[in-house]
Amino acid sequence: MLSVHNLVKEFDGLTAVSDLSFTVEPETITGLIGPNGAGKTTTFNMITGHVKPSYGSIHFDGQDITNLRPHQAFHLGIVRTFQIPRPFSGMTVLENLTMVPGNQIGENVWNNWLRRSKVENEELRIQRKAHELLEFLNLSDLNNEFSGNLSGGQLKLLELGRALMSDPKLILLDEPAAGVNPTLLEEIIERIREIHRQGVTFLIIEHNMELVMRLCSSVLVMAEGGILMEGSPEEIRSDPRLIDAFLGGSTSSSDT
Repeated sequence: MLSVHNLVKEFDGLTAVSDLSFTVEPETITGLIGPNGAGKTTTFNMITGHVKPSYGSIHFDGQDITNLRPHQAFHLGIVRTFQIPRPFSGMTVLENLTMVPGNQIGENVWNNWLRRSKVENEELRIQRKAHELLEFLNLSDLNNEFSGNLSGGQLKLLELGRALMSDPKLILLDEPAAGVNPTLLEEIIERIREIHRQGVTFLIIEHNMELVMRLCSSVLVMAEGGILMEGSPEEIRSDPRLIDAFLGGSTSSSDT
């Protein structure tokens, strides 16, 4: 489904990603791990069009998406979440979901007058879908709560809900376990499993090795901008290079 070839990203002479190549098979959950500064988030940013690669190519479903913009990648079915959730804090939980679908008829002001019934029918359909997702995510009780009042774990679930509103093919999750208490972490793991069973592919950046071991069928280990190794969770966990990579990695608090 996703194929990255010889990807390079340079920032003012600093090479953040160097000759990176890997593939993600359809309907799998793949982990992307590595020390801070390894280039994981930069890789996500290139895949989703937020950052343009210096060299190399990215293909999704056989299509070259190397130079697409974020909204174009979104319309192909690629969505992502962020390590620090970015909801519209002044909007309710429900509103954060209903605004996601693109090209809504009501976005054209004249349609609200000339095609009012179509606008209303579409709004009802979107609201129904949002309510179903909130039920699925166990957030129904927070429908009318401002998203700025949610806990860290609830925000991660809301981010997942916003991603699902677009009927994605590939979801890129950036540290879904970060800042989440154990109870809500179990909730997130179960929701990811259920979404995956419905045919959605995942690529997950994560430092929580318990989540990686429980969810992922394959794991990519990045170090110094490239792939150090890849394999099953069991193979990766027993490889001494994994420990070397983390002990030798940057101790800064944010990823490149």
